[in-house]
Amino acid sequence: MSLDFPAAPSSGQTHTEAGLSWRWLSPRWTAATPAPPDLLPPQTLVVISSETLPAGFTGTALVEAAAPLTVTLPPAPSVGQTVTVKDALGNAGTYPITITGDGPSIEGVVTLVLQYNYSWVNLIFTGSQWLQT
Repeated sequence: MSLDFPAAPSSGQTHTEAGLSWRWLSPRWTAATPAPPDLLPPQTLVVISSETLPAGFTGTALVEAAAPLTVTLPPAPSVGQTVTVKDALGNAGTYPITITGDGPSIEGVVTLVLQYNYSWVNLIFTGSQWLQT
């Protein structure tokens, strides 16, 4: 099934289709209808500049960086929420990727830095902090 989103959405615009509501939060549509986490498919986001991942994001952030950047993990994470951050272009040795927990720590520290080409980290939220898996 494919969804037919409006071609030129305005900020905050909602679109309902296939029983779900979506909201335009430039530069992408995000799900506005909550669904149980076990029913949500993993998401993939391409990150090209410093960005905060959307609330509820579970999936992979593929970093395509041409400069050092920061990926901030989703706000108000839920227990069991998982996020993978991956250096998709193999540039982390030159352009490090800093990951921050937006409040919760990552294994007891404020930031984690990917600095090896093609490196990645899988993280899961425990209810109090993010842990590497």
